[in-house]
Amino acid sequence: MELYRTLGHIEDILLSNQYEFINLSLGPDLPIDDDEVHPWTSLIDSYLADGNTFMTVAAGNNGERDKLAGLCRIQVPSDCVNAIAVGASDRIGDDWSRADYSAVGPGRSPGRIKPDLVAFGGSVKEYFHIPSDVYPSQLVPTCGTSFASPYLLRMAAGIRAILGDQVSILGIKSLLVHTAQQNSQSSNEVGWGKVP
Repeated sequence: MELYRTLGHIEDILLSNQYEFINLSLGPDLPIDDDEVHPWTSLIDSYLADGNTFMTVAAGNNGERDKLAGLCRIQVPSDCVNAIAVGASDRIGDDWSRADYSAVGPGRSPGRIKPDLVAFGGSVKEYFHIPSDVYPSQLVPTCGTSFASPYLLRMAAGIRAILGDQVSILGIKSLLVHTAQQNSQSSNEVGWGKVP
């Protein structure tokens, strides 16, 4: 029941205003299933259908779970067709690879390439640093797709800040996909690649 109560709160927020950029770094701890579309995915895809909002969704941190059972696949609602599912890379530099914990694809049809993109999310090799909740002046090391997703959203907002309204939301998505580097990794692991 908590899943649906939380989804109701998200729906209220989405309907309260027209947002241009949104990040969602939470959702049910459920890998996607090819047979049915989860209510979280359905609601978010419906909201994004007009093409006026750029949304990133964390792909999930279940990448080390059982591959044969499909437990490492992207999590709900990162299977949205109209959102960008974001996985995590283990490093910032050119020698990056998919972070071990980052969920993998494929997505369900028609969005088979999932996660769409990856961005730096940290790993034991190179942590993502955030302000401490106890001592805000200090940084603490962490990692997760929940950090990679807003990191990529920041890049999308930067494109809008530079190019203005001359580039559409779809244009921003296209620019990010076009500049992504796959580093010879499978699209099931990193989608279209890592955004530079």
